[in-house]
Amino acid sequence: MITADIRANDKRPAYEDRPFKRWLQGSLLLGALLAAGLVAMGIARLRAPQSEAVFARTPSFQQQHDLAHLENLPVHPLEI
Repeated sequence: MITADIRANDKRPAYEDRPFKRWLQGSLLLGALLAAGLVAMGIARLRAPQSEAVFARTPSFQQQHDLAHLENLPVHPLEI
């Protein structure tokens, strides 16, 4: 009978809960759509062919790290 006591003490009208329920349902719908999109992208990734040519052209982490430092970049003097 605890729930009956809580409902009896609740003085808010039922129409005040409608905006919250709408917001909650909207958030639930948006979350479900985003989750379905993530699952679809994961499935598409599993079905995609692995191209060795793409991996062969991609620089390694060390090469990318070297390019980030100025001392490793070639310097060309300006000709005036």
